[in-house]
Amino acid sequence: MNLASCRILRCQRGFALAAAIFVMVVFGALGAYMMGMLGTQLETAPLQLLGARAYQSARAGLEWGVYQALNNPVAACGAAEDSPVATAFSLTEGSLSGFDLRVECSYRRFEEGGECFNVYSLSVQSERGGYGERGYASRTLRGQVGGGAGACP
Repeated sequence: MNLASCRILRCQRGFALAAAIFVMVVFGALGAYMMGMLGTQLETAPLQLLGARAYQSARAGLEWGVYQALNNPVAACGAAEDSPVATAFSLTEGSLSGFDLRVECSYRRFEEGGECFNVYSLSVQSERGGYGERGYASRTLRGQVGGGAGACP
């Protein structure tokens, strides 16, 4: 070995160590990022389930409101047009327990061909927990249904 090649080898000594440290830092940062993503996925899965349960409880409240509007309209939607009546209750059975529902109903009367029809407007809000709390879920559904055809007063 001559003197020139010896100097080049000494100057490059330790380069592999720097490259190895760089690769370890990059893989460490990548691993930390992936762990953060995994944690986010683990947190969002139960919240998605809670949101689906909130939707189903609001849908149950809407079906209850439609039944009440068609079978007991004065109690469910009031005696005067465009004056909403609200009913609040909590679900206590099955996977929907713990959801608080607020069902609001109003109606308008329409005349067509000498017969009167009522169109009931329903709004249902389903909530669980308090806003800003962990595990809070809320869904609102709206619907309309017609019924009550008969002679106009």
